[in-house]
Amino acid sequence: KAKIVVNRANMIVATETTAGFNAGRKALYQGNPGVTHWLFMAVLDKRTTKWCCDYRKKGRDGLVYEKDDPRCERETPPVHYNCRSDMLPLSDSNPRHRALINDPKRMRDNNSPAPLLRGWVGR
Repeated sequence: KAKIVVNRANMIVATETTAGFNAGRKALYQGNPGVTHWLFMAVLDKRTTKWCCDYRKKGRDGLVYEKDDPRCERETPPVHYNCRSDMLPLSDSNPRHRALINDPKRMRDNNSPAPLLRGWVGR
């Protein structure tokens, strides 16, 4: 039973750390007019979930969200327990960012990623 308690505590810490980090980053950049979009970036390894895997596999990694897209509220990491993903700010003035922003395959509007867990409210 003690191991279950420790595992649950670790899961809560990991999930809430991701939530706090992403909430802080979004708060920092939300008022910046130079930031126009967000890029969902997942850690891609054997632990990556169907919700966070590459967008070409119906996940979210690599998807670009418009800054004020209401889906950002629900789809800003964490999008599941133990989520390790980030939302990175993108600026149209940066040529590398512009290439991502202008790629229709990456736009959230053009993708249907795996639905999140039922009842998941996000941040």
